[in-house]
Amino acid sequence: MNNKSSIIVKIVLLPISIKQQKTMKKTARVQEEVKKLQIKNKNNPEALSRETMELYKRENMNPFGGCFTAIVQIVLLISVFYLVKSPLTYMKKVDPELIEKYTNEINNAKISEEQDESNKNSNSENEENNPNIENNDEIKQENTDSENTENNNNDNIENNQQNSENTENNHQENN
Repeated sequence: MNNKSSIIVKIVLLPISIKQQKTMKKTARVQEEVKKLQIKNKNNPEALSRETMELYKRENMNPFGGCFTAIVQIVLLISVFYLVKSPLTYMKKVDPELIEKYTNEINNAKISEEQDESNKNSNSENEENNPNIENNDEIKQENTDSENTENNNNDNIENNQQNSENTENNHQENN
């Protein structure tokens, strides 16, 4: 597809390129004559500009003629760039926001698949490293139970300390 489109662009731009090449050669030839006129009329700018304009008329040349073909080429190339960049938008008239929405959904799906795959890989590595995975689950449960017991013990100690402080305060108030 890429080769076909570049060939089509080259074919479309070929007449413009040929005209631009001819204009460049003609400009180079006229430029030599303009230099001779500048040397001849270096003290008389009015005569220089008059003779330069006569030269351009005689050669049937526009000094800005080369610019036009370059501008046309740039406009065509920019148009082709946008056409290739977003073909659905420009050829099928699909809303760019809809395209962006689907692109985001596809990207999010890829990311979630990658995350799922990495989670599966890490789980399988854990299972390979420790074939007694059922024992690991039991150990995890025991660790959780021991953490809960430890937390309960800490809570009981704090409650006992508060009770003893309250008891001391009551004894002091009574005395």
